Amino acid sequence: MHSISTKFVFFIGIVLFLLSSFLLYQTYFITKNHITEIVGEQASMSLEFDLAIRRYVSEKIRPSLNVYLPKEAFIPELMSTTYITRSIFEDVRKRFPEYQLKFASINPRNPLNLATATEAKFVDFFNKNPEIKDWRGEISQNGRTYLVLLHPDRAKSTCLRCHGAPADAPLALRDRYGLQASFNYSLNEVLGINTIAIPIDNINSQLWEKLYTLLGLGGISVFLLFIIIYFSFQHLVGRRLITIAAHLQESEGELPLYLSKGHDEISRLAESFNIMIARQKISYHELEEQILERTRINELLAKEITERTTAETSLKKMQEDLEKIVEERTDKLILTMVSLEKEILERKIAQDALQIERDKLTNLFNTIPDGVCIRNADRKIEFVNPVLEKEFGSGIGMKIPEYFVGIHLPNLAAAGQDRQTLTEEATIQWEWTSPVNAKTYDLVSTPLQNQEGTVSTLMILRDITSRKQTERKLKEHEQYLSTLLATIQTGVVVTDPETDEIVDVNPFAAKMIGASAKTLAGQRYHSFLQEKSALSSLDPSNYHVDRGQDDCILTTVSNEMIHVRRSFATVSSNNKAYFIQSLLDITDIKELLRQQTIDIHLARGILDLINAIPPRITDLNDSLALHATVFPMPSHAEGGDHVLIKNLGISRSNKRPRTIISVKDQSGHAVNCVMRSIVTDMLHNAIINAKKDELLETTITSLNSAVLQSTLFQADDFVTAITAELEHETLQLNYVSAGHPAFLLIRDDSVISLPDPGSVGVNLPLAVIAGISYAAGSITLKPGDRLVFFTDGLLDIALQHNNKSLTVEELKDIFQAFASEKPGMPISELILNVLAALGQESAETVIPFTTNTSIDDITIVGIEIEQQIYDYEATLHPSEETFDQLVADTYQTMQQALVAHNYTVADQGLHMVLSEAMVNAWKHGNNKDARKKIKVRWRFGNDFSVEVIDEGRGFNYERHKDPTAVHNLVRPSGRGLFIIRHFADWVRWKDGGRRIVITFKKHSFEREKEQLSHSQFLASLLRNINKA
Repeated sequence: MHSISTKFVFFIGIVLFLLSSFLLYQTYFITKNHITEIVGEQASMSLEFDLAIRRYVSEKIRPSLNVYLPKEAFIPELMSTTYITRSIFEDVRKRFPEYQLKFASINPRNPLNLATATEAKFVDFFNKNPEIKDWRGEISQNGRTYLVLLHPDRAKSTCLRCHGAPADAPLALRDRYGLQASFNYSLNEVLGINTIAIPIDNINSQLWEKLYTLLGLGGISVFLLFIIIYFSFQHLVGRRLITIAAHLQESEGELPLYLSKGHDEISRLAESFNIMIARQKISYHELEEQILERTRINELLAKEITERTTAETSLKKMQEDLEKIVEERTDKLILTMVSLEKEILERKIAQDALQIERDKLTNLFNTIPDGVCIRNADRKIEFVNPVLEKEFGSGIGMKIPEYFVGIHLPNLAAAGQDRQTLTEEATIQWEWTSPVNAKTYDLVSTPLQNQEGTVSTLMILRDITSRKQTERKLKEHEQYLSTLLATIQTGVVVTDPETDEIVDVNPFAAKMIGASAKTLAGQRYHSFLQEKSALSSLDPSNYHVDRGQDDCILTTVSNEMIHVRRSFATVSSNNKAYFIQSLLDITDIKELLRQQTIDIHLARGILDLINAIPPRITDLNDSLALHATVFPMPSHAEGGDHVLIKNLGISRSNKRPRTIISVKDQSGHAVNCVMRSIVTDMLHNAIINAKKDELLETTITSLNSAVLQSTLFQADDFVTAITAELEHETLQLNYVSAGHPAFLLIRDDSVISLPDPGSVGVNLPLAVIAGISYAAGSITLKPGDRLVFFTDGLLDIALQHNNKSLTVEELKDIFQAFASEKPGMPISELILNVLAALGQESAETVIPFTTNTSIDDITIVGIEIEQQIYDYEATLHPSEETFDQLVADTYQTMQQALVAHNYTVADQGLHMVLSEAMVNAWKHGNNKDARKKIKVRWRFGNDFSVEVIDEGRGFNYERHKDPTAVHNLVRPSGRGLFIIRHFADWVRWKDGGRRIVITFKKHSFEREKEQLSHSQFLASLLRNINKA
């Protein structure tokens, strides 16, 4: 589409097409709307005829007939509006068969009047919209389109005689139509709808036929108009433009145009082109003349440039030769000057260095604390430093004997040599006491080689008066110590740290070992230690320790064992190291401590009995469980940390099921700490049991008052505590901190500390002030939340080696690092990872239930809201033949799952537990009924939990007989639950004994099992006492 003719024709074609389309569109819809209005008026007229007939019958004919006919008479041909209008329109339809008129009713008396589904919807529509009088629209039915006009026929008071209650209707009407047809209508209810339907699809077809005809005629007309416009444009514009373009291409703009004369735009365009070509020729001739002139000038300029370039090249070469000569001469001059400056500088440096050395030597002699003098080759003093000048005055020019009155030189004369000559040739040292000031000096005389080649003498005098006095006093002190060691009632042993040989012992140590000091000298000290001594520091390989104290056991010559407390230190004498040990007999003290330890262990057992075994898992609902794990790490047997975890179920006195977690820390580490712990938790349990539904802050306030009233707490005793209550139904956690470190909340991978300093929930310690009220803070937990409660010993873990305690913020950052590294890490594993990191950082050993080398007791309680989502679940249908195989297959699957989750459980114990649980479910639960099934499922979290479910009647597991009792030893059954409890870490029942949940810990500690077994024994003993 490059030519103007084509673009113009295309534009005119589009305009004609759009204009024709618009005219056809308007013609079609105007015609259609007009026809629709005409048809609608015909339908309205037909409907009005129908309604007029009905009104005439109901208002004129029927009342007149009622006058002459009996009351019970009814003649449809004369009295029924529907019957009469239908009969009339049946005659009309013979002329207009496509027109439809119908009285449609949901409950008609004439089946022909039964409403279709569509008509029934309109009946319902008019009933729901009584304000609507009629409806008009198009409806498609039986493949045809109708213009439909609907008018509802509502029940008037005169209509209710025949359409109301059947009893009110004429007898003839009831006999003819029965008691069901078109009765029971109410006032204004729609009896039916009068329908007029006129087909319009034929009208539309005829309209489209005429439209197609009009479209054809219009298309031909538009096409002819298009052809006329096209040829007119080609004749008037296109042909003449083509002539101009062709002439320009052939003549290349050198010939004028020759066109027929005219006054239109194209003629004027041709004349303009002629003028432009004439002017272009003139400009072209002028440009050629200018080019010839400039070419001549350029040739002259090029010749001149060539000549100048040659001259510049010659000049440049001469300049380079001259610069080279100047550069060579300059270099020689510079070298000469540098050599001269270097020689001058070296001489100056040598002179300055010599002067500096002289100044340094003089300054050194003037500043040292010893006296210094120099005697020249003429044997006269030429220098005296301020120290000598202060003591003996200025001696410049004097001889040595004149200056130092009473000085004597050592006896150096030998083989006929002069003493003075020897003094000048050798370094000598001697002591001299001046009669002038009564001070003793250590003198050193040494020769000095002068720059001139002569020899001077340097004399240095050091005042050793104080040292001589100290040596005298030290000798007196050694005599005193010898006397003291001989009479002291503590053994002292001196050994060689390299050989472990005894160097010396005092009389009491010799008596303690049972041999004389002479006999013990040279024997290995290690041979007198008990072989299994708990303190390896007595081994000679550990003698590098400078000082310290420990307890050990000595074996005497008569094989008697003595408990001693040893204080030791490493000392040096005459460049020789010695290991000195002081031994105190503590055998009687050890016996008293052993008896005290028994009392402490008994008290600890009573405390465990009071608080019972902390529930490890508490079911909050069917999908959530509360996991609690306690990590005690006492550094003192008489430590004051103690934990109370108690579940309160629904009862008459308690409407709020909840779990109480309380971590307390008694002040100090005295023996009575344990007794105070017992009293505190006894009072706490008593207050809870007395008022189970009491608020947490009220309980702690009552506990503070009760503790202060007891006699065990002195004025300087106190208890710090963090106590929390978890509401099982709402997961709301209420907490009271009584002077205790904040606890940590770990949600997803973020860690916060609660309560904040100064916020609600922060209170004074217990047993400090009477009459105060404690306040509680609260927070709502979510599934997956983890809590960490701890005593202040965890913050002081690094205090012993680093002299610095952790802050809660620093501890929070450590937990944050592990929580971010592995989101969702179980709380027990998270705490153990943090303990390992803190132990390594602080150079302390902290192992739950086993070891704590730090300076304070540490107790940590981990809480987690676990989601009880099982990783595996199987429904089994065992029989006598398949039971053993089902157990083996289930055990194999369980082992694979344990390996995948990095759990270690004893194979034999796990297999026995699973086997006994499944046997109990199948044999005792389901009574070996093949129709009943067993469900086995497990999940991994803080622990590995296995659940076995049967469909039996359940049992009372609390009344299960002890199979280890003497009278039950020969019973053939009853050992399954004992085996399960023995190998598992935690066992509980649900659903009346039909579900057993068996728990194995991922991290188990031997001492924990011992303490748990001891607590279970005490609890069993107490239950037996209560029964008795």
